[in-house]
Amino acid sequence: MFFPPALQVPVQAPAPKAAKPDLPPDFQDSFRFVVRPWGWTHLGSVGPREKAAHTWELENLSGQPIVFRVADLSPGVVVAGDPFKEPIPSHGKRAFTIQVDATDWEGFQQRGIRLVSDDPKQPVYKVLFDMTVRPDLTVDAVQKKLGGMAPYESPQAVFRFKRETGDPLEIKLASQLPAYVEPEIAPMGASAELRLTLRASKVPAGQLSGLEVVKVSTNAPKQPAFDLYLDWSIALPVQPAPTRLVFADPKTRTLELKLTGVAAFKVVSADLQATGFSLDALPREAAKTQVLTLHRDREDAKDGFLVLTLSGVEDPLKIPVIWADPSKK
Repeated sequence: MFFPPALQVPVQAPAPKAAKPDLPPDFQDSFRFVVRPWGWTHLGSVGPREKAAHTWELENLSGQPIVFRVADLSPGVVVAGDPFKEPIPSHGKRAFTIQVDATDWEGFQQRGIRLVSDDPKQPVYKVLFDMTVRPDLTVDAVQKKLGGMAPYESPQAVFRFKRETGDPLEIKLASQLPAYVEPEIAPMGASAELRLTLRASKVPAGQLSGLEVVKVSTNAPKQPAFDLYLDWSIALPVQPAPTRLVFADPKTRTLELKLTGVAAFKVVSADLQATGFSLDALPREAAKTQVLTLHRDREDAKDGFLVLTLSGVEDPLKIPVIWADPSKK
């Protein structure tokens, strides 16, 4: 006798329980209360002496009253009023506000409180929050740039300081600056300006750019020191490459100096103010690029300068000539 195969009826898994949007993802049916908002609460940016506040809501989901008390508080944190003096009745709600004093704090902060209940399944609940406490003293920028100045110019960079608390501000230079940078401090109550004037005419020959490190001390307790940077460069009508002719290797007897101008120019004259060196004949024709050749002729050569007079350029171009004798190091 033929028996047909047993009918296979697929067994479907039970549909997952739909999460309730007003409850935390890990909430269990056995829990008797819920705190909203749950998880980390972000209080955002807070001033150095600001008192921030945020309110949570606690709901009793059970059929019995629940007793709560605050067990632990982070420093600077208080629970406003006395919200847990009485139990929360069945299916009742109660709001509580946490106040945070950011005084003496700085930067990113994580804080919280610990609630203890008489519910054996949820004996402890942590209310967690974070914030970023702004610094009291700030400067508008830690680096300023003075670029492309002419050799006769004296541009100024201004660093602006300000205390958010409004307390009087004092700033002082804590490092020595080169002679071509002239500082000035202008106090303005809770703010101040550090003004740096760069005298391009005082910059040593062969130096066309630099990054000065300026250290500043202050009377702000949380920001007692700043490192500032002054980035500068000089734009010459005729650019030398290299800016200094350095004979660092005893085997090197000849170096070339390349001069590049925006327009064609001539090397009108060259005054070699260095002993033990010689210069090849100057190019005769005007051009946007001129190449000069310098020789070291003696072992006892003395450092000096190559001073060039160029057509169409008001001031002479001064190139340091250096014999870095390794035997004297």
